[in-house]
Amino acid sequence: MSHLLEVCELEQRFDVSPGFFDRLKIQDGRLRYKKSIVHAVNGVSFHIDRGEVLGLVGESGCGKSTVAKTIIKLYDPSGGRIKVNGKDITAYNYQKMVPVRKTIQVIFQDPYASLNPRLKVMDIITEPMAFIGAPISKTELREKGMALLKRVGLGEEHASRYPHQFSGGQRQRIGIARALSVEPELVIADEPVSALDVSIQAQILNLMMDLKDEFGFSYLFITHDLSVVRHISDRIGVMYLGFLVETGPTEDIFLRPKHPYTRALLSAAPSVYEKLHIDPLAITGEVPTALEIPAGCSFQSRCPFAFDRCLQERPRLVSREPGRLEACHLLDAQ
Repeated sequence: MSHLLEVCELEQRFDVSPGFFDRLKIQDGRLRYKKSIVHAVNGVSFHIDRGEVLGLVGESGCGKSTVAKTIIKLYDPSGGRIKVNGKDITAYNYQKMVPVRKTIQVIFQDPYASLNPRLKVMDIITEPMAFIGAPISKTELREKGMALLKRVGLGEEHASRYPHQFSGGQRQRIGIARALSVEPELVIADEPVSALDVSIQAQILNLMMDLKDEFGFSYLFITHDLSVVRHISDRIGVMYLGFLVETGPTEDIFLRPKHPYTRALLSAAPSVYEKLHIDPLAITGEVPTALEIPAGCSFQSRCPFAFDRCLQERPRLVSREPGRLEACHLLDAQ
């Protein structure tokens, strides 16, 4: 049986070059034309099965959200393949993607910018059903929309209001209801609670997990909060500078982190680290720019264990034991 979602060697590049004349540079006594390319996602591969939650973690700017937006084709991938239920959708255009939207839906990070301020809540929730769902009458649309509102903790009185009349937590509930309106098989949650008050975050997370159990869909859950990802994920993927450096079962990753970056990430989260029995690892320096990816290992400039091979050869994500994948030359020597 094929995976629900399969991402193979996904790449995303962005040309951020200035105007034509600004690109012209004198180098070695010659006039050269130079582009500025951001290497946002670099050969990322993973899969998600039905009913599974995959947590994608890493520092801000590591490419997590870009992976999500590329999967749903908000950005066309620069390389690699994307498969949904075994079908390759990599080259799908807007029209071909319409039925795929019924399979994959998104809960966005910003509950303020992700809702159309000109639409009432009922229209926001029922619009996807009318656009990509099966033909349905207005009465049925309203009944389904009202049922979804109640399921996410809102009442009938909220249906005729506009987004600006709600708090951040209420807006995210509306976003969740919209995502579930077409009964998707996979929901991509892109930092869904990071913009909310701490007091509201737990409520939204519990709601999201209750809905998963009720409707049986899968999550790609993107976050930088390790305590959150440990609470809800079955497996974890750790990203650094556009590369996937380690994947594995959640508890196994937390109790036995193998990649130096994963260890450093866990060490930097006191709420998580204090409960773990791992050797702490501190890293120094800044994350290299995505405009110029280092040769060799992407983490070599900050890794305290880097040796000659790390500076010259880029490690591949390989399995050294069942269920685990790591991209680290240090582990080859063990």
